[in-house]
Amino acid sequence: MAPPRVEEYLAELFCGSNVTMQVISDQDTLLQEYPLFACVNRAASVIPRHAGRIIFLTYEPPACVLETIMLVGKGVTYDTGGADIKCQGVMAGMSRDKCGAAACAGFMQIVNLLQPPTVKVVAALCVVRNSVGENCYVADEVITAKSGARVRVSNTDAEGRMAMADALYHLKEMALCSVNPHLFTIATLTGHAFLSAGPGYSIAMDNAVARLSSNAEKLQASGETMGDPFEISRIRREDFRTHEGYAEGDDIRQAMNQPSSKIPRGHQGPAAFLIKASGLDKHGIGSEKPLKYCHLDIAGSAGDLPAQPTGSPILALAKAFLSDKKNTADAKNPNRHGVCSCTPLKYTHIDLYGHLRQPDHIPYSGNPVLALSYCYLIQGKCLTLRNEVPYEMQYVCELDCKPVCTSPSSPCEVPCDPSGTPCPPIARILTCPKPCERQSYPPAQSASLCQASAI
Repeated sequence: MAPPRVEEYLAELFCGSNVTMQVISDQDTLLQEYPLFACVNRAASVIPRHAGRIIFLTYEPPACVLETIMLVGKGVTYDTGGADIKCQGVMAGMSRDKCGAAACAGFMQIVNLLQPPTVKVVAALCVVRNSVGENCYVADEVITAKSGARVRVSNTDAEGRMAMADALYHLKEMALCSVNPHLFTIATLTGHAFLSAGPGYSIAMDNAVARLSSNAEKLQASGETMGDPFEISRIRREDFRTHEGYAEGDDIRQAMNQPSSKIPRGHQGPAAFLIKASGLDKHGIGSEKPLKYCHLDIAGSAGDLPAQPTGSPILALAKAFLSDKKNTADAKNPNRHGVCSCTPLKYTHIDLYGHLRQPDHIPYSGNPVLALSYCYLIQGKCLTLRNEVPYEMQYVCELDCKPVCTSPSSPCEVPCDPSGTPCPPIARILTCPKPCERQSYPPAQSASLCQASAI
């Protein structure tokens, strides 16, 4: 699918939806506003059916904006390597080099379906063909990025970072006047990421600001839940030094002369390049306006021919930023389940079947009364009970949640925490007059188990 066809497909997909679409395909505009992208697009631009474009997709929430997600996707529709041409058969399958932009489009479709009321989402799809020909860009060229940094080209097969850097700059400028912004780049960027994490795994790399909020860890946890796994890499000072200018007239070195798979820290370096080339290095922890940024290398998880593309990291992003009920269209219904759906409700199921049906010579121990008492009245921690074979013995698992406040007086309608929230009333212990029909219930998926001696 060439760049013009991508535009047609997205125009049809989002026609009449809550997602607006803007396309920048004029060559003069691209040269002025996206010079690094225009450099990669130069060889393909002379053929209309191959001409590149940058496609912006924007979702504006109906309510006030509480969070802004900004995505930049690499959409190289076909990668020949350019003047540093891919040879010895490695060019096959390079039609999949647009999976980063495809993931951005897929995420926007999920946003369109869920309609989060407080999250604004902007995606920039950098759709280009890295062609080889008489007009292609070559090594040793110095191109001035939109940020003003002078970039010396070292390897034309490192086109993805060039295609995305100026779009990242523009979203960075937009982020400076946005509410709670978070920037992402998504790309099948390096073979080194595939070698480091292996097939099926994306790699997340936070800048220092995003690292303070444990963004990569949260994304990894969301990915584990959704079957969209991540590994985490750190961007180090050595990665920035690798891309420092090394000759007269340049500020940034685009890449090494060798493929990323043959150099140390081959997938972290491109993230450092994107930070420097877009000007994000001026918005770190110590700056007046720090910005969160995360680079996602999906070279290992996007899927290679002849297999179907996986859609990674759409599910992980949706789980991390859209799955909360307060960020879905259901929040518009204030009477859902009798309360506002913005209010999370806790629920715990305890299956006593294994204890009530023990052999006659084993006395009933009152489980789970002791465990619940120890949990809520003594330790103040949240626990769950889990059945294990043999005899479906029950174990206590500790969950990561806030402790439950207790009060020496009657808990009913008595404020017991600084926020003034009353403790829940004491529940009555009910007995079942006849054996209850057992229903299957999945065991708790929690942390390490600790056996309770009284159980």
